[in-house]
Amino acid sequence: MASATTASGQNDVLEETKPVSKKTLKLVTWNIDGLDPKNGYERTIAVCEKVREIKPDVLFFQEVIPMSWDTLTSYLSEYQHFCQSNTLPYFHTIAVHKDRLEVVGDVAITDFPNSQMLRHLLHCQVKFHGLQLHLFSSHLESTSKEGPERKRQLHEAFNQMATLRSEGEISIFGGDLNLRDKEVKAVGIPDRAVDLWEACGSSKEYEYTWDISTNDNLTWEFPNKPRMRFDRLYLCPADDQKIKPQKFSLIGTDRVISIGRFPSDHYGIYTEFICQPGK
Repeated sequence: MASATTASGQNDVLEETKPVSKKTLKLVTWNIDGLDPKNGYERTIAVCEKVREIKPDVLFFQEVIPMSWDTLTSYLSEYQHFCQSNTLPYFHTIAVHKDRLEVVGDVAITDFPNSQMLRHLLHCQVKFHGLQLHLFSSHLESTSKEGPERKRQLHEAFNQMATLRSEGEISIFGGDLNLRDKEVKAVGIPDRAVDLWEACGSSKEYEYTWDISTNDNLTWEFPNKPRMRFDRLYLCPADDQKIKPQKFSLIGTDRVISIGRFPSDHYGIYTEFICQPGK
């Protein structure tokens, strides 16, 4: 064990260097279905109560409307909320916990010029215990016929992540991406990037985030009950592997007792990452 000499001439024993403890980053992405006018306030409150219960560090919300924006920012005031504009008919947001993350600079907005549905990409740079992270979120173009435009939007997001990885930066991207597996395969994910559901074991229990066979919020008049993995998360780590996915599960899978409906027609995704703190 090393020792040092003080100004008084006495030897003080230096403590052995302790290993830096790893930190857990918790993130939620959830399409809260603000466009459904039925029980909108009650469902938004249920979303807020779930957030308060699990205490995530980062929130990605989609299909927020001005009413639900007011509710979210009021009930979840411990978070700093960002969006392109809270006066649009609907929009998506990023929120970060004020006490646990430091926002670096302004939120960047990349418009998708060919979008017919007000879609764009939000980018927020943060520090988590000294570790610098880039957070990306979007709500990509909806419906099967918009596959070509959705792939263009996905390519833009993946391209920004790939550029950051080449610069040694870490990025996380997610939201209601409306993706089909064939579209992801056609675009190709960035080098070393991972799909969080796959990286955490590809559990069938947590595969489908939009599941008409188990969630009846949406009136479905057809016999076929689709089950889709529309909501996804991707991690693009730096070469030093300072962040690794640890947990993936679904939230919002229970009905709100007072209204007999689910918080949304989408289930939310809850994830945890193990992070090596930075300087």
